[in-house]
Amino acid sequence: MALLNFNANEYEEQSFELIPAGWYQGVVVMSDLGTTKDGSGVYVKLQVRLQGNPAYNDRGVVDQIHIK
Repeated sequence: MALLNFNANEYEEQSFELIPAGWYQGVVVMSDLGTTKDGSGVYVKLQVRLQGNPAYNDRGVVDQIHIK
């Protein structure tokens, strides 16, 4: 078994409050192309880092867009 040198008390708790509906600026930091479970469709999965709004700067958002 691996020995992990991790102490949770050394890290700040993160907030997972919902982001209000609206338009936000962001930067795509990761994208992945995938196939739907039944094999009939294609989607792009995006990981976006929000910018331009001090209340939500650097919050990560994941979205999945079906393109076929």
